[in-house]
Amino acid sequence: MKQLLTLLSATCLPILANAQCDVNVPSNATVIYADGTVTDGGNYWVCEGITATFTGFAPFVYAEEGSTIIVTGLLGAFVVKSNSTITLNGNNNNVVYDATTTLIDNGNNNVSSVCPVVVLDYSNAPAGGCSTAMGIGSNGNSVVTSIYPNPAAEVLNVSAVGSGSGTARITIIDASGRAVRSEERSFGTGSVPVPLTGLADGLYTVRIDADGQVSNLRFVKSR
Repeated sequence: MKQLLTLLSATCLPILANAQCDVNVPSNATVIYADGTVTDGGNYWVCEGITATFTGFAPFVYAEEGSTIIVTGLLGAFVVKSNSTITLNGNNNNVVYDATTTLIDNGNNNVSSVCPVVVLDYSNAPAGGCSTAMGIGSNGNSVVTSIYPNPAAEVLNVSAVGSGSGTARITIIDASGRAVRSEERSFGTGSVPVPLTGLADGLYTVRIDADGQVSNLRFVKSR
């Protein structure tokens, strides 16, 4: 029987202590930057707002806020931050998740635990993490895009290493989906500064279109 569990009201589930809700992201985690399906094993770090479907076995999965996790295979354990959605179509999974996240459990023998707040510790996480993306440009070159700092106050630095044309279209999109800034920039060997003057504090997406490869990276504007 399909069970829809909204964690704010799921009083029958175990509530974990704060110490058990602070989890380290390991250095060997593979970062998932874009929506897609994962079939092979390994540790995974799912970036904010991403939809990831796991069909095979993965020992550990760490998911940022606003993500959508669909499991048809088996995950050894996974930790999910706030305002996310988890759908379990597999069996014998072990999930720890934030009290603002929603769980849909269609499987059997899944173990679920609620945290008041899930905190991911990035001290050992892969460098760049969810602020970096890699793809293949139209000329076959590997294009690595990254942003820093995140959160950013006045300036966001954007790089597109490997872009054959040396230029990229940079578009900043607010939480409502409205493009608030767009410009063509030339890239050398380093990064280019993108001013954030006039933007209200909040969550944004920067869209980087470099050499036919599009990356969407989320950042926080905070004074």
